[in-house]
Amino acid sequence: MASVTDKSCFNNGTKASSDDLATFTLTVNATGNYGGSLQVIGLPSGVTGITDGIPKIFTNEVLISSLPLSLTIKGANGVCETIVVVSGISSCSPVDCIWSPADAPNPSYASSTITRDCKGTADESDDTVSGLFSVTNVPVGYSWDLDIKLTDNGSGVQFVSTQTGATAAWGPVSVATLKAGYPGQNGFILWFMATGVNDCLGDLFVTFPDCPVSCTPPSPMSAGTTICSGSTATLISTGCDATYPAKWYSDAAL
Repeated sequence: MASVTDKSCFNNGTKASSDDLATFTLTVNATGNYGGSLQVIGLPSGVTGITDGIPKIFTNEVLISSLPLSLTIKGANGVCETIVVVSGISSCSPVDCIWSPADAPNPSYASSTITRDCKGTADESDDTVSGLFSVTNVPVGYSWDLDIKLTDNGSGVQFVSTQTGATAAWGPVSVATLKAGYPGQNGFILWFMATGVNDCLGDLFVTFPDCPVSCTPPSPMSAGTTICSGSTATLISTGCDATYPAKWYSDAAL
């Protein structure tokens, strides 16, 4: 007698069900004189041997679309044989996936906040960005991965996390690193993909925000409370790149 157990499906890395593969365990418990060895006939990979009483796992052996599949177990004596059927199983591919790189750079189902930490200086070499990514239409039963593309051609990728919900926090990431990977562009790409499914993915382009302007308006200063003709007033301004013209009005405050 023979039995099939532990059937499972592999999506083959795609969202299409047509290439899903089945894994199963086959166990043969032979009785009587079967000739000392057993063969399994009917597999797509060809005839293979199996040992009496020892379960054998056939990994990603057949397309689920080819199930049910009848297998013949034949003894070496050519007389003893039995037939076992590998019954059908359901597809495991995310056929409901709508994510696609064709919807880039701003797919309707993805968005992200972004905050820039300017470190309190005008020098952006130490600036970082971080944020919260959100996505809808997550395929049922699947988790998803979020990555930061460090270069516009995808040659450098920084893994962020694997999620089952709708959001993922990312960063902090160096602004200088991202700008070097995206020359002439004022942003970068967040890349998301259903875990293990190579064609259920998308890109979201995120734009760098500017650093907030921190500027103290200039104020006149001198030794006294009154600036007289021939005296000097110093205008002080911090945190600004702008210049401030000074104009003297006779008998009036500067």
